[in-house]
Amino acid sequence: MAKKKAPAVPRFGSKADEASWWDRDPDFIADQFEKAAKEGTLVGGVPKSQRMTIRIRHPSGQNH
Repeated sequence: MAKKKAPAVPRFGSKADEASWWDRDPDFIADQFEKAAKEGTLVGGVPKSQRMTIRIRHPSGQNH
């Protein structure tokens, strides 16, 4: 089974370009959630295609 490609949010040259893009399609995120919910691909409330792992290091250097 081929992996589905995540919807493309373009790279922006400036904050103004980004704001303009979001203003043109304010329902982009809501549409992605609705689509993922219908497909059964929501994981922890986030569309599976948008999930990523983030590691935050503890300042003491210890792993908790």
